[in-house]
Amino acid sequence: MKILLQHTGSRLFYKSTDVWVPEENEARAFTSALEAIEFCEQQGLSGLEIVLRPPPGGSELRVGPIPRSASQRSQPPAG
Repeated sequence: MKILLQHTGSRLFYKSTDVWVPEENEARAFTSALEAIEFCEQQGLSGLEIVLRPPPGGSELRVGPIPRSASQRSQPPAG
């Protein structure tokens, strides 16, 4: 299963600090949803969904949006 972060406004995927990409194959993959949630909290990211993408034939699951964190430092691009 592939676990990604996607911005709810721009629909871009998280790749690295201040880098968001339109293609999910370029995005950072997390090992678990918990790792993705903890990463968002550590980085102060919000306005994201966790996308759990199973192998072909499975149903995609989206969790979120992740709420604003008290430690939030920046938002991904809106466009």
